[in-house]
Amino acid sequence: MEDINMQDEIPINSSIEIETLNRLSKQLRLSLIFNGVLLFAVLILYIFFFRTVKDNSSSSATSSGGIGNNNIAYVNSDTLIENYDMVKELKTDLEKKKVILEAEVTSKQQSFEAKVKNYQDNLLKKRISDEQAKNAESKLMKERQDIMELSDKYTHLLGQQELEMNYRVQDSIINIVHRMNNSKKYDFILGFSKGGGILFANEKHNITKDVLKQLNEEYKKK
Repeated sequence: MEDINMQDEIPINSSIEIETLNRLSKQLRLSLIFNGVLLFAVLILYIFFFRTVKDNSSSSATSSGGIGNNNIAYVNSDTLIENYDMVKELKTDLEKKKVILEAEVTSKQQSFEAKVKNYQDNLLKKRISDEQAKNAESKLMKERQDIMELSDKYTHLLGQQELEMNYRVQDSIINIVHRMNNSKKYDFILGFSKGGGILFANEKHNITKDVLKQLNEEYKKK
């Protein structure tokens, strides 16, 4: 975000150009765009990889899908994100909060722009003195800075909450997969997603439905 020095952008005398104020307002509007906070689609697009060592086992792979001496399965991360009830609820909650915070910042921005317009009118019609113009300029700069800081604060807040939600979802998935593996005894459980590191996965190794069913059943109990 580009900082604007008051003395560089607005001369501390009786003349403040309309073009300068318009540019100020435009820069403010651009600064209020929340930059990519609600990107739940990238929640688990990376590959999560688990390794479980079998108890003194060197037997060949079972019918559930082995390669060599390894018993392998995979989970479609994209499918989990689209259908896991916890993700749906957390995403909805975060979107609602985002709307509320954006509305607050937008309201303050609109109030600021109205004050800028009023200042322009007073200046053009010579209804204020040089001293009054100087005071008005100072107040406008302070209000502009406050709004920008509030926008940054809310952006950080939403980003932090999204990060915490991501960890919560990730932990729940890892927990379920590990517990399911107590009976399945897979050597590897891979995370498969479009654009991820795994370019092809045989459908017979897909355990996504079982994982998703277990996730949603346990989430409903909470």
